[in-house]
Amino acid sequence: MKRFLCIMAALVSLFFFSSCGKDSPFDVSDIVGAWSLYRVRAVDGDEVIDSDEAPEGTMCFEFDDDGTGRLWGTDLQETGFSYTVSGSELIMDSAGSVIEVTIVSLTEDELSFSFVEDSAEMTYWFRRI
Repeated sequence: MKRFLCIMAALVSLFFFSSCGKDSPFDVSDIVGAWSLYRVRAVDGDEVIDSDEAPEGTMCFEFDDDGTGRLWGTDLQETGFSYTVSGSELIMDSAGSVIEVTIVSLTEDELSFSFVEDSAEMTYWFRRI
């Protein structure tokens, strides 16, 4: 009976640990590379601000395949960070300052993510550069 209980406990543990992983709905390797902001949308209640003509170079990200990256752009000081992708969550950490965004779209040529800032839902679109 003890042997049966040990085997059952092992099987149950195996089931729980194997089902806890989150598969990404995106090909995470597609994030590697440099990206330039081209569109921003802010939705705050009934107010919608949509700009599909963000100036070139306003905000750029570069993601390396080793889990590090950098942010730069017009009026932005270049900042390094580490990142992870878990499911559709992109988590960036720069010296203990953590930013979490939800990836909306990730293809070979386009990256978009959203997050909530104050009461506005922000969505940023980037093109590969």
